[in-house]
Amino acid sequence: MKKKIKHIIVLLLVVVLLCSDLIGEVQVEGTLIKNIKKKEVTGTYKSWLSADKLSKIRYKKGIMISWKTDKKFKKYQAEVYRYSPVRAKWVCIRKKTVKKPQYLLTNVDKGVTYKIRIRSYRNKAYSKWSKKFVIKPKKDYYVIKTDKYYNPVEPEKMDRFAAEEAFIIQNKLRKHSGVSEIKWNENLYKICKIRAKQISKDYRHDTTTVCNYFGNGYDGVRFGGENIASGYETPKKAMNGWKNSSGHYNALKNEKWKTGAIAAYYSGECWYWVAVFEEYASEELVEFNDKYGKVKLSK
Repeated sequence: MKKKIKHIIVLLLVVVLLCSDLIGEVQVEGTLIKNIKKKEVTGTYKSWLSADKLSKIRYKKGIMISWKTDKKFKKYQAEVYRYSPVRAKWVCIRKKTVKKPQYLLTNVDKGVTYKIRIRSYRNKAYSKWSKKFVIKPKKDYYVIKTDKYYNPVEPEKMDRFAAEEAFIIQNKLRKHSGVSEIKWNENLYKICKIRAKQISKDYRHDTTTVCNYFGNGYDGVRFGGENIASGYETPKKAMNGWKNSSGHYNALKNEKWKTGAIAAYYSGECWYWVAVFEEYASEELVEFNDKYGKVKLSK
């Protein structure tokens, strides 16, 4: 009888171990993240100060966050959150595993509130997450990169949060003009991103392209209208530009629109803004290819 009980216990332990491997994550109780500190750090890049002298230029690179734990761990994980006004919740924008109890917070904007949480990691065992703590940078922090000629270059980026902020302002303009607000449409946002990259290379309302995307072949997406802009560096300036243009403003406040989206794209040299509107929600599953990427539209 005792042997049978031992065999059963062994089998149960094997099952538990197998399940643990499948889950891939085990909470470790009692591990404490403490003494969290932050410090501004600098970086350097090489650039020509004169025709014959290549020098190191020092700049403010980011905020170094450090911490201590009550146990020794080989790795740590850090998550960075930012508030999404359209989704009305804090969303994780970055997740990184580091070997030392420190994390460099960079590529962040001045005046924006970020929340960060940390946990310890060893093999497949995780500690509890620390409580989220807030950081609000007093300046922009970005890693500076250079081209092959040692000239600083700015990377291109699609800024979802700037787009959402513009969308909120756009709805305020609609409300002020006496029409109802429209809902954010994720399918149209995917289209906006493609159009934003397109106008960075060919700035115009491309009827042929629009027909290819929203014509008879893609009945699930009913494309109603589009506003485009370039050169505006902030959501507020972009929306003011459309407000002060009768054609753009009339398109923006059209009462028949029910859903829409906006994309904000920085090409490395200039900002581009695209807003699209539709009368109906995109309900069908649609997928198509474009030279700027593959888009899958879902319910």
